Amino acid sequence: MALVLWASAAFQLGNNLTGEKPISISPPGAVGWRDAAEAVWDGDRGAMLLYTKEGGPPDPDRRWISQKVRYSICSFDLSGGDLKLGPEIPVGVGRRPNWYGSSLRRIVFSPVHPNRAYCLVYELALDAGSVSRFALCTVALDAGGQNKIVHELDLLGYLESDTVSHPQMYLFGRRIYVRTISGTLAIDLRDGDSTEVSEVIALTTGFRIGRGGPGDRGFSIESLELLPAEGLSPRERLEVSLNLTSLGYPFAFEDDMLVIATAEHLTTYRLTELDQSTACFQKIARLHATPLELIVLNWPQRMILRDGLAYVLAGGLYVYDVRDPEQPKRAGHYASPSESLLAISLLPDGRVLAAGQKIHILDPPRDRLEKE
Repeated sequence: MALVLWASAAFQLGNNLTGEKPISISPPGAVGWRDAAEAVWDGDRGAMLLYTKEGGPPDPDRRWISQKVRYSICSFDLSGGDLKLGPEIPVGVGRRPNWYGSSLRRIVFSPVHPNRAYCLVYELALDAGSVSRFALCTVALDAGGQNKIVHELDLLGYLESDTVSHPQMYLFGRRIYVRTISGTLAIDLRDGDSTEVSEVIALTTGFRIGRGGPGDRGFSIESLELLPAEGLSPRERLEVSLNLTSLGYPFAFEDDMLVIATAEHLTTYRLTELDQSTACFQKIARLHATPLELIVLNWPQRMILRDGLAYVLAGGLYVYDVRDPEQPKRAGHYASPSESLLAISLLPDGRVLAAGQKIHILDPPRDRLEKE
């Protein structure tokens, strides 16, 4: 029965994404199981945020959300055609990514300092909501076997309380923005090895949400409160605010179009108004999941939007064609029944890097798009 459901889902979604043989995540010197939580890149180089639980993969019961895991970073290089992983650098201990936390950005990679990665580390006490460590770590990726954390900026002193709820970070130019429940920090990249807080913004950013239309399921986005960051134009504030906002569902923005994916539907919106403090959106169309998709698909966790194609991680990888935002449609699917993909990046040559317990490098859904 399960095989019939999976085959039917593949037929509906267009299981037309192919690629190289999946690669195990085994940085040099690593022992045991690894899983990827996030991947960032610039050109043919990048970095991955990994996590592991001693003794093997996470337990399959429902208590996995609170499992304690160890996080690390390793570089990757595709310049020679083959994927090469650098040694991993431990960066902290935390809880395993869950359906909500896995969509948040915790690592950035700057073309200004290509031999450095910047990782947001926060360690929670498992018996309380307080934070024992909240820092921005600068990680050296070019020190051979001596890869290490070269600078740690303590952020606890900038918080109004010791509570951190799903922090988010975004790199814009030479500045990293870190959003917390109590406000936003602007952090300057002074040089490759040091950072400093340059601005503390008391306000945060968030969507204003309304109900769906008559006969429609779910919610509808109405507007976004923009972050009042100094020195940014309204369009720049929009970019930063969108990348710092948490919704509980993955979303992406391109060419004045906002796309949001939930377990029940994929929705397109149009930017209608923009000023220094607010961006307003109008719903264009909604593609509802079929009854079979509601059974087979996992909760969406990440999305990337490029050239009118929305790449959504929901267990496997699902691609939607939103080049006509009034008629979004399914364009491709890549099944990963034995693992849940959490990390995704689009490579310069158009291929897709998706990772979970293994790294998958996939070709885009050209065949179906060329026929239309």
